Amino acid sequence: MGGRRRLRLAGFGAALFATVAWAELKPLPGHEYREFVDPPTPVSGIAVVGAALLTGQVTGQATLAKDQLWVYFSQPFSGQLDLEVVSADGRFLGRGAFVGASNSGKWASLSLEPSGKRPSDPEQETIAVSAQVANRNTVLVAAWGPEPGELQQRSVRLYVNGRRAQMAVRVNPDPKVPLIKCESLGITNSVRFDTVCTFPAAELAADRKITLVRRDGLQTESQTVTLEL
Repeated sequence: MGGRRRLRLAGFGAALFATVAWAELKPLPGHEYREFVDPPTPVSGIAVVGAALLTGQVTGQATLAKDQLWVYFSQPFSGQLDLEVVSADGRFLGRGAFVGASNSGKWASLSLEPSGKRPSDPEQETIAVSAQVANRNTVLVAAWGPEPGELQQRSVRLYVNGRRAQMAVRVNPDPKVPLIKCESLGITNSVRFDTVCTFPAAELAADRKITLVRRDGLQTESQTVTLEL
């Protein structure tokens, strides 16, 4: 009896350790994270370049030996994550791949080695994080700094390639609830994205779907994406 109890406790301890260990993704050998200035920037038709939970952290803290980044998984994950940290004007690019696993409802940590050339952005407007897994139909949310706390007290920001048109987002599926207007960055030389859409995390619907509405003159286009939060 005592032996079985010890085995159960040992199993529980192993599971707990595995849960903690799985919360960190490791660099994929041969594809470690690297940063570049003025890289070739191919044209991309992706509307949502990245998503971030705003925590008040500065992305370019030069005093840190490493920068800490977190990616949220609402569902269990195991496999490869492709990461890009990009500037709106396309002049900065950080790229790397990570592998590991995470339980559902977890923030997985990634340690980035900064090159010292990363631009700082206290408002987190012109630097976007694009975290992608095999399911390209969902948008993963990243956060800088310490592990994020209560989500309900935070705002989510989408980094959008609006192609210089007016953009808005529908977070609540109720058509009676007004759209949330997005803000143009006003950057004349934007290449990767030109608009940010910010809304309270608490307003995200249960299905986690967000509709982007693009208005260009008399033409209106819409696109629905799923936010992994």
